[in-house]
Amino acid sequence: MKKSVLFLMSAALLLGSNVMADDQPQVPNGDFESWTFDGENLPDNWNSYQTATGDLAGSGYSKSERQVKRSTDIRPGSTGQYSCAIWARAYKVFGITVAKPQGNLTSGRMSAGSMTPADKANYNYTDREGAASANGKAGVPCAIPFTGKPKSVKVWVKYIQAGKASAYGEHNKAKFSAIIHDDADYISYGLASDDTEENKALVVASAVKEIAYSGGEWEELEIPFVYTNNEAKPAYIQINASTNAYPGAGEVNDYLYIDDIEMVYEESGDEKTVTGEKVFSNDLLRVIINGNESDPMPAVVNVTEYSDNTIDFSLKNFAMSSYDEDEEEWQTMYVGNITVKDIAASTSDGITNFAFKNSIFIEKGDYDKDERGMPITWMGPIISKPNGIPLDMSGKYNNDHLYVTIDIDMSTSIGQVIKVKLGNEEDVTSITTLKSAKKNAASGVIYDLNGRKVNEMQRGRFYIVDGKIVMN
Repeated sequence: MKKSVLFLMSAALLLGSNVMADDQPQVPNGDFESWTFDGENLPDNWNSYQTATGDLAGSGYSKSERQVKRSTDIRPGSTGQYSCAIWARAYKVFGITVAKPQGNLTSGRMSAGSMTPADKANYNYTDREGAASANGKAGVPCAIPFTGKPKSVKVWVKYIQAGKASAYGEHNKAKFSAIIHDDADYISYGLASDDTEENKALVVASAVKEIAYSGGEWEELEIPFVYTNNEAKPAYIQINASTNAYPGAGEVNDYLYIDDIEMVYEESGDEKTVTGEKVFSNDLLRVIINGNESDPMPAVVNVTEYSDNTIDFSLKNFAMSSYDEDEEEWQTMYVGNITVKDIAASTSDGITNFAFKNSIFIEKGDYDKDERGMPITWMGPIISKPNGIPLDMSGKYNNDHLYVTIDIDMSTSIGQVIKVKLGNEEDVTSITTLKSAKKNAASGVIYDLNGRKVNEMQRGRFYIVDGKIVMN
């Protein structure tokens, strides 16, 4: 006999000669076709270990030990000849591996100040006055002037992991970032905890993406810029790419290929910009099918908010599993990433409401192997063809919690309508209502701690009166 328990698993540019108008600039040599500065070892306008500063600059980074090179492995559809390959290697002293420096490429300059990769003495920075030298050549800038305000950056990447999945643990992603900043030597630290308030105040906008392993295939990413409320003005851009998002993590011979960095701007008359990004991971998720509801499961949802009152909604790595009592094992159907863009939303009293009803195409999930190392087949891209899967979604959120219901009509493929419920509605409405009640209770109206108006207070209970919490 099989007893099924369903649940959701959720793990959580152009050459300088082609620069556009001043208000829509591109990054010089963002297509990595020019390699005249140091031959095949370093692309023009870019830097890595061989041009680093700091106490360890030049220590051990001979030509044979460099971690950037020109590659003829180009992305699909490319009209160019080259991409940039970045890789991690073993750093040895007297033949003994003492560190595993990740591959690092920057439009600024590296500071190599410590043998410990995560030490705050190791960072990338915009060196406005400096000029890098390598292989007998000098004068290459370590900063890119940039005054544009793009809405996003596109980049082609190919990420190859040299080790088994178990070797990476939670540090299993590469990283790409682009930071538009004020006229100063901005620093990108390896760890966010090392950043300073003074340094943060220089940021105009940032586009950051941790790159999941996708089977070693080329993929194009479009990463939105999130603009700050700082008084900083765009003067420079710093772009960084590394083989692991965490300093010193990863395995020797991990590779990250980069190609065709392109800044994307709003079309004329289109003022849509990113106004906020939220990650909800505190709300539990349930799956309901044929009236049977699963146990609560953790989930991660990303919401991107835009100036035109729309949002993008993303729930990663959707997978349904059932327990086969005869075989005494879990059987899993991997579905994929549920991403819905341009959902109309409205915000009132701190609560944002949204709804969507249409067919979508489910994308491949972020992983190619399960925790046992077995290959994963993501069914979403298969069952979505040719017309997509009907999806009916509605929800609401505040700063802390998300409540959403999703009906996924898979009746034509697996004969079921899957109902997904994430969070509790009261977690969204009561917290916001409580704040509103505390603000407006000066009229003498009495509220309970859930923000509901009451006529009388009962002895021994707490209430909100005149904006204060009191006990009767």
